Amino acid sequence: MLIVHYTSGNQSESHTRKKNKMTEQTIPELPPVKIAFVIDGEVIDVLHTDDRLGAIFLSQPTVLDVSAWYVENPGGTLVRYTYDGSVFTAPEEVAAPSN
Repeated sequence: MLIVHYTSGNQSESHTRKKNKMTEQTIPELPPVKIAFVIDGEVIDVLHTDDRLGAIFLSQPTVLDVSAWYVENPGGTLVRYTYDGSVFTAPEEVAAPSN
């Protein structure tokens, strides 16, 4: 909700301005892909996302809570790591070709 305080003018004028401002707001367009999360036959949430993340979720990936890894590795990223079911392995560095 938008709250506006006016330092001049009467109170009814400021209330009218606030009300008009709120009715002029538009609803932002949601991303194109909608994914329903279903547990025990009940939809518990819907994710609105882009095509790329939608494709990742719908490819039935393994989903893990990696919060502890990020606490232990501040500023790090697991993107491009491999996972064997118990251990994350950093990607091998690819050496730049020498001229």
